[in-house]
Amino acid sequence: MLKFISILITGFFLCYAYLSHVNKAHAAPKAPAKQEEKLVCDKKETVIKTFADAKFFPLLNMTNKEKVVETIWISGTSIALTASVPNEDTICLLAMMTDVVYNSDTVEGLYKVFEAQLNKEKGI
Repeated sequence: MLKFISILITGFFLCYAYLSHVNKAHAAPKAPAKQEEKLVCDKKETVIKTFADAKFFPLLNMTNKEKVVETIWISGTSIALTASVPNEDTICLLAMMTDVVYNSDTVEGLYKVFEAQLNKEKGI
């Protein structure tokens, strides 16, 4: 059973990578992704409900060395990055991009939006 699940998951990611590559190769050139540079924090329940209502789902959860949980959410052609501290009741929207063509540079671009917002708040 475990072998079957492993094969199923591997097959899913291989198909996703192939279809993303084919879609990128045949897609007409698009305007650059629109970037929204706003840092918004709210209660976890509110943020999760808002994302669920907007049909976002968590693609990836990561915990960094400071124990901050960063989550990448996707919905259609939008991608968002949120962060939360495990013992607090707040989630912050770090960055969001709309009209995104998913490829290997999408997540890197999302982090660049976050860094720009962080530098803007620090006055750099």
